[in-house]
Amino acid sequence: MDLAAAPLLSQLDRLNRIMAAGPDGVSPSVLKACVDQLCGILQHFFNLILNQEKVPVLFQFQKDVIHLLLKTIDL
Repeated sequence: MDLAAAPLLSQLDRLNRIMAAGPDGVSPSVLKACVDQLCGILQHFFNLILNQEKVPVLFQFQKDVIHLLLKTIDL
């Protein structure tokens, strides 16, 4: 299973610029401003998680956040 770039771009485009930053401290306006640079990196990251069926140890405390994000993207 691979996540395509189009649904990821669509979800990033739907971010509300005026919302507060998440627990990572990154505001939606920064994500939207850097969408071209971030899309390939995020796509690769999510595809690794999907293909390995394992969240990296350093991100396990955020597993629920990653799971919710993946559920909102149409695969």
